[in-house]
Amino acid sequence: MPHPFGVQTSKGGRQCNYHHNYFLTLCSLIANMLFVSRQLRIEWSIRAVKHIRRLDPEDRDRVVAKIEQYADDPESIANQVTALSGSECLRMRVSACRVIFRLEHENPVVMAIRGVLQRRESCD
Repeated sequence: MPHPFGVQTSKGGRQCNYHHNYFLTLCSLIANMLFVSRQLRIEWSIRAVKHIRRLDPEDRDRVVAKIEQYADDPESIANQVTALSGSECLRMRVSACRVIFRLEHENPVVMAIRGVLQRRESCD
């Protein structure tokens, strides 16, 4: 199974790059996160997967940990989440990154990640 964020792995002496296979990446991210009981189910858009792959490994780990923390207990970091004006999306700040997501109030509640941007990119 490919690494969720497209890290190159050695296979038969050749380098295999799974960067182009967003569908498998998205499926593996969702599968890894569904096995944990959470208040919110996390769904990654293909755009969000592309964005998170571009982050440094340290930032990537911080962002994923913060998303998982919010999915486990939304009230614990509710003060770090703000509504975007003119949209139904919410924004969560994680160091220099911004996580753009939407809460779908269906059963079960879904946290749909729409993008993960560096602060300098999100202000443009």
